[in-house]
Amino acid sequence: MNKTIISKAPLRLGLAGGGTDLPLFSKLFGGYVVNLTIKKYVYCKVISLNKKYVIFDSQDQNKISKYFFFNKKNLRYDNLSLLENIYFFVRDKYNKKKNFSVKIISYSEVPNGSGLGGSSTLVVAVMSALLKYLNINLSKKQLVKDAIFLEREICKIPGGYQDQYAAVYGGLNFIEFKKNRNVFVTKIKTSDKFMNLLESSIMLFYYSKKRISSKVISNQNDNIAQKNNKTLRALSKLKDEAIKLKQNIEASDYKKFIITLNKGWEEKQKTSKFIVDRNINKILINLKKKGADSVKISGAGGGGFFFILTKLENRSKLTQYLKKQNGILTETC
Repeated sequence: MNKTIISKAPLRLGLAGGGTDLPLFSKLFGGYVVNLTIKKYVYCKVISLNKKYVIFDSQDQNKISKYFFFNKKNLRYDNLSLLENIYFFVRDKYNKKKNFSVKIISYSEVPNGSGLGGSSTLVVAVMSALLKYLNINLSKKQLVKDAIFLEREICKIPGGYQDQYAAVYGGLNFIEFKKNRNVFVTKIKTSDKFMNLLESSIMLFYYSKKRISSKVISNQNDNIAQKNNKTLRALSKLKDEAIKLKQNIEASDYKKFIITLNKGWEEKQKTSKFIVDRNINKILINLKKKGADSVKISGAGGGGFFFILTKLENRSKLTQYLKKQNGILTETC
């Protein structure tokens, strides 16, 4: 049987409330997040094989591996790649632990550790393709639940829960994380005029500095567990800013949207000392001086993508400056 499945899942920009979706915080205080998926994706292709093995081909990581079915050793999930873990999770839960011979090819349009929710988006894209291959239909809610369990519990990759919801639901969303672990996703409605203005203002710049999000998240979790007042106050204010940002968007008030976005970024930096370093801060300051309305680091921080909003008339100046920095300017979003 020749069968090929192709899937994709969108990457996201965190606009407000990032950090309040961390389980240590949300289970005590609840969390609110506003995020927006962008026109950048993680792709997966599953091709049927008539072999005694599975091929795992990560194109962007330039890594290929095989799993032979005669290998009877007990699998240790901590020794496997994320791509391999996804296959075994789907096999065990949805195919009665029976091997099926396929080639799994994945590709992300952004570098690893970009701050755009890449690992979670990979899980959703690959899991969706494998489930489609097996003719299994899951609700969005269950797909998110499985993706979170695989990434956070099995693979022990630290982080919050917003990325999986963004990858599955797509679009511009307000996500509520209740203390009882219930989650509600609400599409934010706004005018076409507001969305056109927002989309025409976005610039993304990938800063080529090695980014370890786990370091930032670990520090945030430590601060939460130790009831660090500065961190807890900042996260509480981030919840408030997420609500305000939702209201700004619904009212199509771009000026207040920018003000709220900037206040949220100020509070985000108070949650961990590793979010911004001297070099990043220098670039942030220079971008504001050259006309950027808002600049922040996407995701946990510490590197990755700069999320920039600027008027069209200032775009050229920012472009010329960013081209001289150690990174990659991305125009399409």
